[in-house]
Amino acid sequence: MTSIKDRPVGYVDELVADYTKQLQAAQTLAELWEVTAHWEPVAGDAFDVVSKMTAAQFKRWQKGERLERKGRYAGDEWAAEFGAILIPEMLLRIGVIAQEYCVPDGCAFIRAVEVGRFKQRDGRYYDT
Repeated sequence: MTSIKDRPVGYVDELVADYTKQLQAAQTLAELWEVTAHWEPVAGDAFDVVSKMTAAQFKRWQKGERLERKGRYAGDEWAAEFGAILIPEMLLRIGVIAQEYCVPDGCAFIRAVEVGRFKQRDGRYYDT
């Protein structure tokens, strides 16, 4: 069964929505690290950014994330620095497949793994 860390992925799971909810709930750098660490198999780029994040960067992240949540663009510099946290590459790819085939994210992810489109290496999934 396909899983993300300790949690099996089901066909009707909405991975992007679940990640986003957990991301928005993170109020401290430690909590943000926990979220991205849990999602590392499909959010490795986000985990890499957060793992190197300083307290000052976390404040900038929070400020920009609040703007983005209100539908206001946080700016090119913010997007370049933190875009991988907001929408990790693999979650973006999963979402695109789900949208294209009108299926839940979990189904898109499981099928992409089953047919060999996504491969796991060193605990992370990659698009082949």
